[in-house]
Formats: sequence, C-alpha cells, structure tokens
Amino acid sequence: MKSLVMCIYLFSFGINYVFSQCNIINSAFKSGEKIEYEIVYNWSFIWIPAGKVTFTVKSNEINGRPVFQIEAAGNSYKGYDWFFKVRDYFHANIDTVSMSPLWADRSSNEGNYFSKENYAFDEPSKKIYMTTQTSKSPLHSDTLIMNGCIYDILTAAFHARNINYSELKPNEKFPLWTLVDGRVYPIYIRYLGIETITGENKQKYSCIKLSSAMIEGTIFKSGEELYIWITDDKNHLPILVEAKILVGSVKALFKGAENLRNPFSSKIKLEINR
Repeated sequence: MKSLVMCIYLFSFGINYVFSQCNIINSAFKSGEKIEYEIVYNWSFIWIPAGKVTFTVKSNEINGRPVFQIEAAGNSYKGYDWFFKVRDYFHANIDTVSMSPLWADRSSNEGNYFSKENYAFDEPSKKIYMTTQTSKSPLHSDTLIMNGCIYDILTAAFHARNINYSELKPNEKFPLWTLVDGRVYPIYIRYLGIETITGENKQKYSCIKLSSAMIEGTIFKSGEELYIWITDDKNHLPILVEAKILVGSVKALFKGAENLRNPFSSKIKLEINR
C-alpha cells in the first residue's frame, strides 16, 4: 500500500525544465478537496475489493505561515486483513505560495512490515532533518543536504499536479528526487499520450496516460512498471492506477471527489440510448 498510495499521485514527477526551480504556482487544488479510491486485487483472474485510500487537503498555519495540510490514509478491508493487513497514514505541510515542503511524516503497517518516517525541511540551511524506523532497521536520525529539489511523497504528488502536460512529447521520460524510507530516489515517469478510459458507473474520462518503474518494497519488485491515467483537465486527478505485484496485480479505482478547484471537464458526457 505504501507504494500504491505513492503511485496514485507519483504520476507526473520531475520534468527537468519544469523542476529547474523548486517552486511552482498552485492552480490544481484547494483547501477542502477530498478524493477517494478503492483498491482491487487480482488473483487467478478474480478481482477482489481489497481496501481504500483517501486524500484530503485542509488549511493551517505554522508560526503564522499559511500551509496546506495534506493527509493520505490507506487501509485494507477487514475481510482482506487475514491475507495482507494494511494501515498506512501520510501527512505533510506545504507552503501555500511556493508549494515547498515544510514537514512530513508517515506511519505504515503492511503485513509484518512497519515503517515510520519524519522529515523537517529547513529551507534557509538547505537541510532535511529526518528520523526513520522500520521493522528491518532501528530508530535512526540523520541530516540530508538539499542539493536541488527534494520532496516527501505527498508534497511531490501535489506539486506534480500543477505540471503543464501539453509541453510533453510521447515517450518523454523524466525524473524527480523523492524521499522514501529515509533515502532519496529518482523516480522516472514516462508520458504516453492521451486516452479515453471508462471508470465508475461506465463514466468515461479523457486522460493523460503515464507509466513508471516501481521502487522495491514489501509487495513490489524493483523495476516493475505501473500505468497511471490522470484527468486531462486542470485538476489532474488520477482516475486509474494499475501495477503488478509479487503475486497477481492491483488497481486503484477512482470513486469520487469533493470540492475540486477546477471544473471536472475531462468527464465525457454519457450517451443515452433511445
């Protein structure tokens, strides 16, 4: 779920000319936004509803500085817990003007694996103070130097929603440096063009299609590809995510959204049979 939560939004990271400057103007989301997904798992040609993921955006202040408080919570359904129990929580504070990360943490429990991360971004000193702990490694504190743009998962995700995809060419590939488990990874994304896909209740969407290579984790192999379809409008919402895992495959299906900043113009009007 850690990798899946990440991939739901890590779909558009790091075009070099876009990220030559770390700051970006937000035009894709606002406070009050809420987005929900259902996770379904494929095993022997059977698709099983396995869990859900919810993203929320709120307004807050840190020392008088306006921030977006962004949260992502993912969990497996109780009926699926016997197979692979998941309880994941991500939290980040992002400057509302520059969209730069200020603070982030994560708490994940996935089967027999657990992970906790905390990052404090010190912009003036260009340092990141972090604390990490996993079921495979003890509590550890360290300091990273910010050589260029480095993001936690949620900050990178919401930063990326503001990219202008019309400037990309098919098969163009680009990286973004992202913090995962206390390490900085270049996550590579490939732009594949525009497609129409069918979502919940046979609703069709005009989408931007992207692919990426996975970071090795509890259920993902390093280098496994996933595919992501995001709305071809100013919201840039992921509608569908597909990924292969160690056993079978998994999808994240868009279930609904509230308080979007922009019109949901990627929806294609349904035809009524007469």
